[in-house]
Amino acid sequence: MRELVRQIAVLTAIAVCAALALAGVNMLTKDKIEEQKRLKLLKALEAVLPPHDNAPDRDYVDVEYGEIKLRFYIARKGGKSIACAVKTWSDAGYGGRIEVLTGILRNGDVYNIKVLYHRETPGLGSKVAAPEFLSRLVFKERGERRNLENTDWRVKKDGGDIDQITGATISPRAVVEAVRTALEVFSEVELFEDEALSASPEAAAPYGEQRAGDEPVE
Repeated sequence: MRELVRQIAVLTAIAVCAALALAGVNMLTKDKIEEQKRLKLLKALEAVLPPHDNAPDRDYVDVEYGEIKLRFYIARKGGKSIACAVKTWSDAGYGGRIEVLTGILRNGDVYNIKVLYHRETPGLGSKVAAPEFLSRLVFKERGERRNLENTDWRVKKDGGDIDQITGATISPRAVVEAVRTALEVFSEVELFEDEALSASPEAAAPYGEQRAGDEPVE
């Protein structure tokens, strides 16, 4: 009987140790995964925001707009908010959902755009993720930055201002829709109500001008 009790105690101790070890491994793995997600988000934010000195992934405002909930990441410099970035999407892509991250200056101008996710046709619809197309959504023909007021946010085939991709209309239409949503929600909320709505000269740096280590829009 005493031997049986001893064996049960040993097995119980082994089981407890194994459970604790597994919990420790899971905790370490979870932390590593979360850190990788954060670094990926920061990399995307760096691509669409002007130079800043805060951590925008930890400085954000959640906004409910109709049936959707959006998170606006705020970029600050010297304690002053200079821009924000928001992820929007459209389910009208040729391959389904397209997710887009749009950087918006304080005055409502588009600063930069990055396609985060798509399943469009390689070599055709997938071109919506290329800088050549995205730059059309950032700048007008004469270099003026686009915003909600100076642009008809539809592709030209639908009567709007945005040039679609030759041989592909569905994918560009979906990206334009996602960017338009970002600008419309931005115009409805008061993210920077505590300060004058004007971007600093540094915040309005030309498209593609980025800090060392930044990656261009892909």
